[in-house]
Amino acid sequence: MKIPPGATSFCPPPTSLRPGSFRGPTLRHTFRRNGTKDWLLIYTRAGSGLYRFPGGDFRSRPGDITLYRPGFFQDYQISPEARKWDLFYAHFLPRQDWLPWLNWPKKSPGLMALPLKEPALRRRVALRLRDMIRLSAGSTSRSQVFGQNALEEVLLWCDSI
Repeated sequence: MKIPPGATSFCPPPTSLRPGSFRGPTLRHTFRRNGTKDWLLIYTRAGSGLYRFPGGDFRSRPGDITLYRPGFFQDYQISPEARKWDLFYAHFLPRQDWLPWLNWPKKSPGLMALPLKEPALRRRVALRLRDMIRLSAGSTSRSQVFGQNALEEVLLWCDSI
């Protein structure tokens, strides 16, 4: 499969946590034939993302949280129908004790998704993901650990549904 025109295949180096957010209509098309060496979590706050995979596709809706396993094909972009995608994301290397919490329903090999249906759970997850970004960017010696702690809570909430 060739990289689609306009897509990027940039593969960030693995770190314990690299979080961020995106809001708007201009997210680039990301295409990684062999994925990344870390896990990638994406939480759709508004709009929609289009995830393509061999044999199909998936469109995220607000409240959907997706997870890519390391080393698996990644092809995602703003859904053309929605024309915007507001999201939180985290590239991360999980601690060993987190691994049982990462067995979500599969959309394809390496791509999993959970719909967070309860409004209270959506708010809680969005708040902790926002905290993850803020805390990990702090200037304390434990900034990354505080960010990981917020991500850990998100993963625990997802594992509880």
